[in-house]
Amino acid sequence: MSRPSTRALRSVAGYGWVVVLVAGTGLVQVVTLVRVLGAATWGGVAFAQSASALASALVSLGWVTVGPSLIAMGDPPTRSVLFAQSLVTRTYAFVIVAPVLIAIVLLWAPDNGRELALLAVASLVPVMGASWYFVGQSAPNRLFLLDAVPQVAGVLAGLLVVAHAGVVGYALCVLGGNVVAVLLGIGAVGRDGPISLGPRAWGWRAAASYVGRNRNGLAASWAGSANSYLPMLMVGRWAASGLPPFAMSDRLFRYALTAFGPVVQFLQGWVPREAVLVYRRSRQALIGAMAVGTIAGGVIVFLGARLADVLSGGRVALDSTLLVPFGVAAGVLVVGQVTALVVLMPLGMSRVLAGSTLTGTAVLVAVAVVFGRNHGAVGIAWSMAAAEIVAVSWQVVAVLQRVNRQAVQVR
Repeated sequence: MSRPSTRALRSVAGYGWVVVLVAGTGLVQVVTLVRVLGAATWGGVAFAQSASALASALVSLGWVTVGPSLIAMGDPPTRSVLFAQSLVTRTYAFVIVAPVLIAIVLLWAPDNGRELALLAVASLVPVMGASWYFVGQSAPNRLFLLDAVPQVAGVLAGLLVVAHAGVVGYALCVLGGNVVAVLLGIGAVGRDGPISLGPRAWGWRAAASYVGRNRNGLAASWAGSANSYLPMLMVGRWAASGLPPFAMSDRLFRYALTAFGPVVQFLQGWVPREAVLVYRRSRQALIGAMAVGTIAGGVIVFLGARLADVLSGGRVALDSTLLVPFGVAAGVLVVGQVTALVVLMPLGMSRVLAGSTLTGTAVLVAVAVVFGRNHGAVGIAWSMAAAEIVAVSWQVVAVLQRVNRQAVQVR
């Protein structure tokens, strides 16, 4: 095996340890919370976490989407400065978004509003960390030790106390682990280079200027998260009785995407490395994603019912009415992760990314309003699948057109 291939395999394996840790903890979390809190309360926990994930897209201001490529393409001395600039804007966004998140959870959560609001804010904290910086830096060991381990430790501690301290105790432990991860991440970046900025850089005008310059990445990041997490909020609002099975289907959907995460993280640092190879590597990445997406969707459709039965101890039952749309969405979104996070940004196609994801969000809302109100959780699940199909199809066509044009020019 050649040295580049060996390095690539090691990098993917490094990210794989992160996935194993996070996914394994997620499985333990579902099994424990469903049994200790009951299906209904666990559905509320999943609702709060989904609301937090949607808020995270606003607080991140697109850095999760554009950050890894910028770090991968940037010189080492400029990386810490980029992180510092992001930290300023994310701080402003956190202060604005967190109160809104609390209000939404209090208004929409079916039960235990205050406890779930605390959990939502605790789950929002990691967006202030350096995970995307480590991905762009191609540093899976840092991602594992400084970001994943503290967060997982907080979750596991919460699971140990949840039977006695309830959702509040669980949320406080999660908060503690997430705060430690953020502090460790900022400290690691500081060791790479100074993250201090001049007084003007900390002003709100500098933050607003950044948002304006990177509006496409921000819009794409928020719209993509809306397409993934807004359906859970819709179910909680319009079809609360269907929240536990929908939340379980959503968890299987997340696990399928998480399993593909190491490959995406490796590709984020691989595709932008050399400009002359970007087009060829983009095509290769898309072809591989399509194959993996088919497998991911099939696993959910054909094995989802059994997996849900094992995870919930028979308390949450699933059938094809939910598993098919979630399987379709997972298969399509595997491809979408590669187009959005790996290909479009290095090719300078942020407008395509923003336009496609925003259109997908419009489709999601339009279909959900009609089918969600009439068919409950199943209708909302199909609205989610429709949104991903529209957005990702647009992205793939645009990428292939750009790659093919480049191939013709080279000839």
